[in-house]
Amino acid sequence: MPSRKSIVVAAAALQHTVFVAAASCVPGLKAEDVDLRKCGFKRAKVSDRDYWGSNWGQLIKKGLHRDDRTPAGRKFVRRFRVTPDQFDGLVAEVNEKGWWPYKPTDASGRPAAPVELLVLGVLRMLGRACTFDDLEELSNISEETHRRFFEAYTDESAADFRRECAEEHHTPDYVKESERVFRANGFPGCVAAIDCVHVPWGMCPTGLKGAFTGKEGFATVSYEVSTNQLKRITHCEPGFAGTCNDITISKSDYFVTQLKENPVYTEMEFELQSEDGVITEQGAYSITDGGYINWRVLQAPMRITDTLAEAAYYQQLVSTRKSVECTFGILKQRFRILKVPMLFRTKARVDAVMFTCCRLHNILHDDSGQRTKFDDVFEGNWSEGELAAIRQKLRKRVSLAKMVDRIVGVDFDASGTGAKGCHTKAERAGEGSGYRALQRKLMINLSVMEKNGDLMHMV
Repeated sequence: MPSRKSIVVAAAALQHTVFVAAASCVPGLKAEDVDLRKCGFKRAKVSDRDYWGSNWGQLIKKGLHRDDRTPAGRKFVRRFRVTPDQFDGLVAEVNEKGWWPYKPTDASGRPAAPVELLVLGVLRMLGRACTFDDLEELSNISEETHRRFFEAYTDESAADFRRECAEEHHTPDYVKESERVFRANGFPGCVAAIDCVHVPWGMCPTGLKGAFTGKEGFATVSYEVSTNQLKRITHCEPGFAGTCNDITISKSDYFVTQLKENPVYTEMEFELQSEDGVITEQGAYSITDGGYINWRVLQAPMRITDTLAEAAYYQQLVSTRKSVECTFGILKQRFRILKVPMLFRTKARVDAVMFTCCRLHNILHDDSGQRTKFDDVFEGNWSEGELAAIRQKLRKRVSLAKMVDRIVGVDFDASGTGAKGCHTKAERAGEGSGYRALQRKLMINLSVMEKNGDLMHMV
């Protein structure tokens, strides 16, 4: 492909040839006497862009966004989804890691676009799903520069998030941090809640629309996301076609593979309450909905329940698993680009945007103190009286037995529904993988914890 310089040279040569040919028609005028500059043809001067004089430039230059008591400060958080301190951290990260090679001037000597305004453009694009032309209108930076920076930022940010998922989230300390909240909710040994979310893809190529158009009726990309009980994202798998179901995606999920093979999970020991005392179980697991295959590492709610204990177990698991559904809602409300059809032509760009949103979600989650809000409870920094008061506050207002009575009625045990023999092939396959055995132990553990008053509801 010819370079821009060669195209400009060729156009100038063509223009000169046209005027020389026209001059040859004038009697007594020689071709070498033709001077385009005297004919009024000269290169137009491009005026310098006043970046700091734009709306965003004035906002940052005057520091109007730093005072939360002013309308400008409150609007900054609402418009860009981050606080001023978090924004400063994102700008410093770009500069320190060299995600965008910054120079004071460009090749023609004009001032270069400020990194602060480019980062604002990324945040506005993710939060409002606008166009690059809208960003140029607000920052006086060309839409092409915004586009190139957006691609560079999402690529680097996505790579950082994938690295964090592969390294930092599979350490014993992080696993223990995730497991302790699930344990308080009645599921010792659980380290994550897993589910899939669909992201609309408006510019899906025509040849791929058949594969990516599923039950939603339009092209989507499906992402399997793993979160802890406090709604922090532990892992996000690269997108699959919208027609793929949960079972198909889980067979290729890196996090599920780690649950089955990584010693950090397979050798993890935890205690379960039983009628005869405390028993020790080995091997971490996650909780899912009913659309997954019944592997031991994927504990799902029962499709049909026979007893009151089974119905109580079903209700508690569904209530605990809703953390991943709430995370999806927070993501799509915070980053509107995940809610409307994405106008990118490649799935790699859609993946990079999804990973960037997940990473920003974790940054905001950690800065808000959500990750450490129960540290005092688990680390024993409070007295027995204070801890008893906290436990009483965190316990469910309604016992599991009363909750089940409200849902299914007091005659549920004698209804004669009969779940035996009604399981699917996937459920029967769970017997060999230890799925049913662990499920029964968790059901007994939940009943004993409720009876002893140890069950809390931390969400």
